[in-house]
Amino acid sequence: MKLVLEIITPTKVVLSEEVDEVTLPTVNGEISILPNHIDLLTKIKPGEMIVHRNNKTEAYVITGGFLEINHNHVNILAD
Repeated sequence: MKLVLEIITPTKVVLSEEVDEVTLPTVNGEISILPNHIDLLTKIKPGEMIVHRNNKTEAYVITGGFLEINHNHVNILAD
């Protein structure tokens, strides 16, 4: 099972793809999201987001925003 990751800015969808795991900083600490994670809405802190897919790891810089997890769908509403 995979997660659908979408990074959305006020003007467009920057990224939309299936991933295995996402790790990013929130106001309550770092969080790792795997398939079947509980639904969640939280604020993201600036920092590094790590995305795991197909045995590869990619790092992204994130400047803040909001994280929404809903039924294996991870939405990042970026600043």
